[in-house]
Amino acid sequence: MFDVSVLQEVAAENDAELKSRLDELEKLWILLSSLRRGYNMTYGGEGDTPTEAVRRKIGNTNRGRKWTPELRERIRREKSKTPS
Repeated sequence: MFDVSVLQEVAAENDAELKSRLDELEKLWILLSSLRRGYNMTYGGEGDTPTEAVRRKIGNTNRGRKWTPELRERIRREKSKTPS
C-alpha cells in the first residue's frame, strides 16, 4: 500500500506553466524518495498522453470493477473541477 499526502502546493498562470512546474517537481520528489526504493523506473516529468495500447490495458484492468457510490461521487467531483 501507498501513503498519500500533499508534498507541495503549486500555483501557475496557465496550464502550460503548471505542467512545466509539476514535471520539474515530479523529478525532484522522485529523486528524493521513490527512485531509491525501486517504485519509479524513470526520473519523471516525461508523462504524456497514453498510447492506445496503454489505454486498452487500463480499460481491461477496470472492466468489471465495482464502483462504489462514494467513489463515483469523488470521480464526478474531480472531473467537474476547472483548473485555476
